[in-house]
Amino acid sequence: MATKMKTWTTLYTLVFLFIIFLSSSHVAFSFSDTTCNTTPYPAFCKTTLPPQYLSTHDQFRFLLHQSLSTTKTIAALVSSYLTNHYAIPSSTLHALEDCFNLSQLNIDFLSTVLQAIQNNVNGFQVYDLHTLLSAILTNQQTCFNGFNEVTSCPVVTGALSSPLSDAIKLYTISLALFTRGWVSDATEGSTTVETITNRKLLQTSVDNVEVRQKVVVNPDGSGDFTTINDAVAAAPENSGTNNGYHVIYVVAGIYNEYVFIPKSKQNLMLVGDGINRTVLTGDRSVVDGWTTFQSATFAVVGKGFVAMNITFRNTAGSSKHQAVAVRNGADMSTFYYCSFEGYQDTLYVHSLRQFYKRCDIYGTVDFIFGNAATVFQDCNMYPRLPMLNQFNAITAQGRTDPNQNTGISIQNCCIIGASELGDATSNYNGIQTYLGRPWKEYSRTVYIESFMDGLIDPKGWTEWSGDFALSTLYYAEFANWGPGSNTSNRVTWEGYHLMDQKDALDFTVQKFIQEMHTPKGFDGRLPQPEQALSLHFSARLFPLHNTRRNQNIEEKKSSDKVYKRNIALICITTIFLVALIIGIAFSVNVETDSSHSERPQKDRVVSSVKAVRILCKPTMYQKECEKSLIKDAGNITDSRELIKIAFNVTMKRIGKGLKKIDTMRKNESDPRTKMAFGTCTQLLNLSTGEFNRAIEKMGKFDLNNLNNILTSLKVWLSGAITYQETCLDGFNNATTHSGSKMRSLLTTSMHLSSNALAIISALASTVEITEAGSRNLSEGGEHVFGHGEVVPSWVVDDDDDDGFRRLLLQNPHKLKANAVVAKDGSEKFTTIGQALKMVPKKNKRPFVIHIRGGVYHEYVEVPKFMTRVVFVGDGPNRTRITGKRNFVDGTVTYRTATVAIHGDYFVAINIGFENSAGPQKHQAVAIRVQADRSIFYKCWIDGYENTLYALAMRQFYRECRISGTVDFVFGDAVAVFQKCIFVVKKPLKNQELIVTSQGRKEKQQPTGIVIQGSIIVGNGRVKFDNKAYLARPQKSYSRTIFMNTYMEDIIEPEGYLARQGRHGPSGMNTCFYSEYNNSGPGSDKSKRVKWRGIKTLNAKSATEYSPLNFFHGDQWVRVTKIPYYPNILPKL
Repeated sequence: MATKMKTWTTLYTLVFLFIIFLSSSHVAFSFSDTTCNTTPYPAFCKTTLPPQYLSTHDQFRFLLHQSLSTTKTIAALVSSYLTNHYAIPSSTLHALEDCFNLSQLNIDFLSTVLQAIQNNVNGFQVYDLHTLLSAILTNQQTCFNGFNEVTSCPVVTGALSSPLSDAIKLYTISLALFTRGWVSDATEGSTTVETITNRKLLQTSVDNVEVRQKVVVNPDGSGDFTTINDAVAAAPENSGTNNGYHVIYVVAGIYNEYVFIPKSKQNLMLVGDGINRTVLTGDRSVVDGWTTFQSATFAVVGKGFVAMNITFRNTAGSSKHQAVAVRNGADMSTFYYCSFEGYQDTLYVHSLRQFYKRCDIYGTVDFIFGNAATVFQDCNMYPRLPMLNQFNAITAQGRTDPNQNTGISIQNCCIIGASELGDATSNYNGIQTYLGRPWKEYSRTVYIESFMDGLIDPKGWTEWSGDFALSTLYYAEFANWGPGSNTSNRVTWEGYHLMDQKDALDFTVQKFIQEMHTPKGFDGRLPQPEQALSLHFSARLFPLHNTRRNQNIEEKKSSDKVYKRNIALICITTIFLVALIIGIAFSVNVETDSSHSERPQKDRVVSSVKAVRILCKPTMYQKECEKSLIKDAGNITDSRELIKIAFNVTMKRIGKGLKKIDTMRKNESDPRTKMAFGTCTQLLNLSTGEFNRAIEKMGKFDLNNLNNILTSLKVWLSGAITYQETCLDGFNNATTHSGSKMRSLLTTSMHLSSNALAIISALASTVEITEAGSRNLSEGGEHVFGHGEVVPSWVVDDDDDDGFRRLLLQNPHKLKANAVVAKDGSEKFTTIGQALKMVPKKNKRPFVIHIRGGVYHEYVEVPKFMTRVVFVGDGPNRTRITGKRNFVDGTVTYRTATVAIHGDYFVAINIGFENSAGPQKHQAVAIRVQADRSIFYKCWIDGYENTLYALAMRQFYRECRISGTVDFVFGDAVAVFQKCIFVVKKPLKNQELIVTSQGRKEKQQPTGIVIQGSIIVGNGRVKFDNKAYLARPQKSYSRTIFMNTYMEDIIEPEGYLARQGRHGPSGMNTCFYSEYNNSGPGSDKSKRVKWRGIKTLNAKSATEYSPLNFFHGDQWVRVTKIPYYPNILPKL
């Protein structure tokens, strides 16, 4: 067969040349030395190409035939050595095996290219062919490199040296001619690129990825297979990439096997139970006689491969040098939520097009290397502690030719040292860590919008050997941040660049890997909020049950009840199934259209009652829930409609209360109580507003965005409850019986509000089950970023990112202001209130108000309709807004705020907020925040008692200073404080000092205070004269977590203080207070109170309170470009 093929190839070449010689019509231009001079090997080119006049396209076709013939010769020669291998060292045999397998791939690739160019090549195919030609060259270079790593065998290397060298030259020249003849034309004629092989899938199935088959791997024998290799071997051959995925679900466990997915196994999807739960591990290494190529624990070349929620390890250790965890040579492959753990050469991004989303990569030397076109997005790189006298290099990209369309693009990632490397306080154990070094001459790596911790050496990059490749490489950085991102002392090589945004766009997903098909879990523009990673499979294929453990294999196959956690969300295809998860009575299956129904009205009403009872089952006030819904539900069984009815019933009840409050306020004579009634009116209207927008959001239910929608509903409904409770709090010190009357008046509406939240929480908890355990901390307590978000952001859902995306790409002082306020009259506005009048209602773009330095004595309110307002000051000690309203002088706490923020997406930068009433005036709020998704950066918030009222909604504080005495951070928001300073001031005599007093009333509320990577100190001599408590519970389910925070010795050893009420101390058993990985003399937990509500977090459970997890998505923070850690911060 081989002889026939060789004869045919020779005959074809002769005929091809003869036709070209006779036909002058094929001549595009005269052949000259110029053509070959444009290639890396001009002399070889001139001796190889025939002397006839040929077009570039014809020259390319001729060289392809020559390349294919040479590759087949190499494959045959290598095969002969493998067959007669008795005198060949075993390590050389490994290199020969690599060469044979890579040659077979090259034969396939060359044949594909040859077949494609027989016809007119369109713009879509050009990028596919360019990728294959780049990979062919990489494969041959890998074969060549393998012999440098193993025991020398002159007989083998001598015989292979010449054909291998010739093949590399042929591939290089072919690539150059293809680039000249096709790529340049395609680039000029196309602005939107798409791969031809997946065009149909992109157009029709992005939101509905098909599954052709699924199997389960479980080592206990209860699945279809006990090993991953067995499952891979059983997968169909050559099924193509447009026929759906073959899904292999790998149950949690440690799998000690070496897995290879060959080229014939296409569109395989490997789904695990989560990082550190499903673990694939091996220990092959170069020191033990393997080539780098063969040392991989997991290797894949099958096109369209997808992996999710799996840890891949090579445990050989740093002393064994090159030891690969994963080698990826699969075109259009994707890895989601995976961890790659090793030391040297951890992740081998070998060739073709690859995409990595929210993955963790650990290693020391060149731990991301290879020559694929690779994009890492929202990933985390963890340099580890290397061997003595070694340094860390994150990347070693292997581009050997300037015409290869390969490189490494690292976008929106985090680089932070693994725990073993230490931190800034230990100078990272003296280890130098570099962004990359040039493995090959045209090495290409870029870092875009990524966080770089202080472990990065100031020079950024390091040499491979002397001045090798320093002028030919392409290394670049754009808009990175963090201590290690300072480029002022970077290398001055000719190949190093600081990109602008235009250049950076060339390395985003859309442009760099040519819109390879993945589900919508990656960005297509720079910068763009992430979109959904939501693979919707049919219910028939993935039923929503979890009874696998108690079934034998045959029962499991017939009932198909095998998937849990991760698969649950993947399985959901319609809101029908979402409702089914929590048992809402779709099983009744009533036809709601009376014109087509054969069932009597009575049956439909009975079915509706059943649906209502199931819907109300998770509520605390079940009877009230059923009574209120049955009255208005009629014959409705649709869960969404029933939930909307529940919301509307609650709003009606609040409305009735509002009418009575108005009458009560008019009849009230006590000024403070009258003010409390007025405050209640405002708060209950806000509560109704939250239900209204919840109903509006219910109408936009979209499974691509389901978890985000449910998160927003929970936050808003929680806010509605908080507003009603805050109304009642205003009567705590009333001299009349108005407080008890109000509580009686609002009891029903508060119960109904609680029920509404419970219903949504039950649904949300079912959807969120997919996230449980999917992103645990790596062994050894190393920190993980980007934990657990599998759904799109609020920003995408609300279409509010366009302006914020550009908002903070520049220095805040250089932001273009929509209005400027100057107290000295040098600008149009002298007060902040005047400038706020310019903000459009329901503003859709950031409205920036620059407040120049000065002390502004005014009370500022940003109302609900003023969204996306941005305050930018000249510094928190220069631009200050101050007031002195307080409780002692007759103002309810809610109204004492100097500044009140209601409008969503509020941002404040470099401003001071103050209430100067003093400690003797008791409650005196500096700022009250109830704006959803609000952000404060480098602000000072100063007061005494009740300084910062984080009342409701989602709030993020970064590098702020908050000072006070009693409960000086309080409220019931979903609030995260990152790298902030809490300053405890001198109190009144006999006053207790308490940092926080969180106000979560109900267990279902998603609220709480998380203080992360911060510092708690005393002001002046306070720490010597007084001690402070970390928290006391404002409400029954108060929740506060202190993480990675430095605590001065001002903290009381007991840590926490009970709330003293009319019935004695309360909150000790129902609160949730926890400390994790804190430092400093005040962090000693040995004498902390022993309440039931004091919780202990471990590395896994602590991640639940990372900003990303606690907010259930963080894109609204990320798009502002404010410095931000999405997960666990290093210990201070």
